[in-house]
Amino acid sequence: MIDYAYDVFVLRTSGLPLLAGCTGTEYCKMHRDNHELQAGFLSALHAFSKEAFSTETLTKIDLSEIQLNFKYDPIKEILFIAFHSIDQQSDRIQKQLDNAVIKFQKRYPHELPNYIKRGEYDDFKDDLMKIGLIHDQLNSILDVQENSKKERLANWIKSILDKL
Repeated sequence: MIDYAYDVFVLRTSGLPLLAGCTGTEYCKMHRDNHELQAGFLSALHAFSKEAFSTETLTKIDLSEIQLNFKYDPIKEILFIAFHSIDQQSDRIQKQLDNAVIKFQKRYPHELPNYIKRGEYDDFKDDLMKIGLIHDQLNSILDVQENSKKERLANWIKSILDKL
């Protein structure tokens, strides 16, 4: 069985997501409205581990069914995080994250801005597929969240119109 990640986050240590998305799995669909919150929380976990334990960086978190693998790039101060099933091979996912860091450094050798435009790093999704970290194309969390907000707004308007 080949192992793939459900979600992938590429974050500045400040919590700013450069690239974040889900592959459309059931796991991802259950929490897609929380990706922005998760990005900030994951960054905070990393900051806590560095602050509390000085030289230690967070590499893995095991939950009951999900595992989160972390890779920190101290040069660009970026976190690479993959969510995957606890049943998958963590070592393989970690090696893929190592390859993702190398690919990212080569593709974006310049200094990263403090702000980003939507879709600025979307071309990196193809690299993640070539590396084998993801199987299906990542759906941008920003687009997914925008669609979700539109759905909620449409349902809210419909409920008001139904009451009239």
